[in-house]
Formats: sequence, structure tokens, C-alpha cells
Amino acid sequence: MGTFDRHTRLCHNRKTKPRFTSVGQKRRAINQFNFASEVIRLTSEMKRTQEKYKQEKELEEKIEETLKGKCLQPKGTKEV
Repeated sequence: MGTFDRHTRLCHNRKTKPRFTSVGQKRRAINQFNFASEVIRLTSEMKRTQEKYKQEKELEEKIEETLKGKCLQPKGTKEV
């Protein structure tokens, strides 16, 4: 078994840790990871908020239609 086969087998069997050449590179990678995590969290939070807003708006419209239906109507508006 050659070194290529051994290296390929080792890399595909387990997750390899990223190797950083400098402290700055590691710091930037950590900052980017934290930033990406925050973006994902905020995006999911926005989606939940939009869904909640949509449900509240539909409920308001339904209540408004119900109230309009219960109001007194002028004479001659009833359809036969």
C-alpha cells in the first residue's frame, strides 16, 4: 500500500481537523464561523417572526369580517 492510498484512507474514514498556518488565520476562521452561525440564527428567527405576523394578520382579517357581518345594515341591501 502506497502513501497515497494510506493518506486517502485516513482522510475519508474520519473528519480531519483544519490546519492553520498562523494564529491570525485561525482567528479569522473562528470569527467567520461565529458570524455564519449568527446569520443562520437570525435568519431562522426572521422566518419564525414572519410566519407569526402572517398568522396574526389573517386572524385580524377574520375577526374584522366577522364584526362587519354582525353590524346593522341599511334597508334594501339584503339580496333575495
